[in-house]
Amino acid sequence: MLKFLILVCSLCLITHPGLYAADFSTSADTGDDSDYLQRLNQFVLPVFENDLWLQHPLTQSQLPGDRVVLLHHFDSCDETFYHTLPYLKVWWQRYRDLGLLLVGIHSSRYADCSTTENIQYGLHRLGIDWPVYNDAQRQLLQPWAGRHTLRQWLVDPTGPTVFDHYGDGAYQKLEELMGISLQKLRPGVTLPTAATRQRPEDHPNVVVYPATAKMQFGHAWDA
Repeated sequence: MLKFLILVCSLCLITHPGLYAADFSTSADTGDDSDYLQRLNQFVLPVFENDLWLQHPLTQSQLPGDRVVLLHHFDSCDETFYHTLPYLKVWWQRYRDLGLLLVGIHSSRYADCSTTENIQYGLHRLGIDWPVYNDAQRQLLQPWAGRHTLRQWLVDPTGPTVFDHYGDGAYQKLEELMGISLQKLRPGVTLPTAATRQRPEDHPNVVVYPATAKMQFGHAWDA
């Protein structure tokens, strides 16, 4: 079943190249909004249970430790995750040795996508090699990410939470803030050139077709 869902997501991206185009530079939440600032100020790192790590387990003392932490809450059976995955891969490759710790938290609304065996199969198939935690019971999803399965938090160990974003997009803004935090953490560090757009859909002047309503057969979207 998991293989079928992954195949369907992949076909959607291939057959509709402009259907799910993401805003590369302007969709970030901004600090001008009081609710946004309140979310940043109230954010507390979730407590992870030791036996629920799917790969590369971490202890609570390692979060954030002496690294800038990008927490990525995702569902491998949601096509939106595949928009963000190319950026996560390139950031992990470029910044992991410069002080970035990328942590995935997997929560799925689908039973087949919540078993350890199926998630680990998906992680291997997709080439995900950073720490991933299995929130199969969605205990972290509700208090930490709300109803938004795809969400990113950028946590600076020297100060307050830097960035909070729902969904895909805002890649340029997130990488910019990531670089600022890394330079603050390790003065004098040389950062690589910012990543280019990783998907054809994210390039300027791309043709974007009108999107149809999201459909999830046999499952209520707000459940």
